[in-house]
Amino acid sequence: LHNHQLFYLMCRAKNVKILMLNQSPLGYNCLITEVLHKLDNFEQITPKENPRDFHELRDYLKKFDKLKQVSDQMNSFLTGKSQLVKAVLDYIFISNNSSLKENYSYYGRNKFKVLIKEIFTIFKKNYRKRFIDNNLIRSIDNIGSFVYLPLQLEPESVNLIGAPFYTNQLETIKYILKSLPIDYQLIVKEHPIQRRHAWRSISYYKEIMDMPNVHIAHPDFSNTELLQKTSLVITAAGTSGFEAGFYGKPSIIFADLGYAELPSVFRVETIEKLPEVIRTALNHKVESGFIESYVEMLEKNSFDFDLFGFITSYHDLFYYSGFLVDTEIKSDKMELLMNKYEGVFDKISENYLEKIKYHLSS
Repeated sequence: LHNHQLFYLMCRAKNVKILMLNQSPLGYNCLITEVLHKLDNFEQITPKENPRDFHELRDYLKKFDKLKQVSDQMNSFLTGKSQLVKAVLDYIFISNNSSLKENYSYYGRNKFKVLIKEIFTIFKKNYRKRFIDNNLIRSIDNIGSFVYLPLQLEPESVNLIGAPFYTNQLETIKYILKSLPIDYQLIVKEHPIQRRHAWRSISYYKEIMDMPNVHIAHPDFSNTELLQKTSLVITAAGTSGFEAGFYGKPSIIFADLGYAELPSVFRVETIEKLPEVIRTALNHKVESGFIESYVEMLEKNSFDFDLFGFITSYHDLFYYSGFLVDTEIKSDKMELLMNKYEGVFDKISENYLEKIKYHLSS
């Protein structure tokens, strides 16, 4: 176990509360909670009277576009030829590679092997991208009724921790296909951030394409169009299930997420019940009043902080835009980061203090 996992288990054993900073379902916002992604002072959801309609709710959601937030980070992370060149030169001529001796996960590495692997990864990424561009669909005009399944990023803690029994997404697709009503098709969309991991193997995509009644959407395909036209969204542990409600669409999840409190979100407890859950979800009418009530609770418990933007900033400052993390962090650069984000750190501290006071009084 890693040190933070041991610390977490020790605190639990001593009945010590742990408050975690985590990303809100609303983009550019964060929560401080005891349980990841769940509101601490949660109130029973009741539909708000005279709520905004779904069109108005979608306009509201656009201001907190999480996909745009993640895409902005992706477009600025591991980018820039000058940063790459600096990272390579640092790694070859400056780094003493001491982590090879200190970190067990680096066992067997050396500089030559790392460079060869990185060059191979670039070719592999470009080769897979050509296959994606030539074979994944960019139009759904000729597809009838369908269920939408966005693929989870791999590897990703949201899936590994939140839905550990559904990390084999190929098997999950097969489960869903066996459970769908006969007149529905399945659209699977590749995660646009998967490019950071050189995409998936071509054999992976081909296996999905060979399944009956399945279509794979290109990673650049409009998520909005899919949410507008789908009958149901299924996600292991992603925020697409939350976004589905803003389009008046029900969703199915496989993890204990905070937005599971919405009556339009159905949690699958066992895979054997998936056909029944799908039928129930497809017949469910989503009410905008519940969506607005949950949004109000999110607003009460969250604060504006672009966590992904912050991560990008310190990678730019310390790690050559993320190309090399085994670097020396100098005090002048740390001081620069602290000064730049002083107001942000104050805000996070204030929110932690407020949450501590809440738990002490409850």
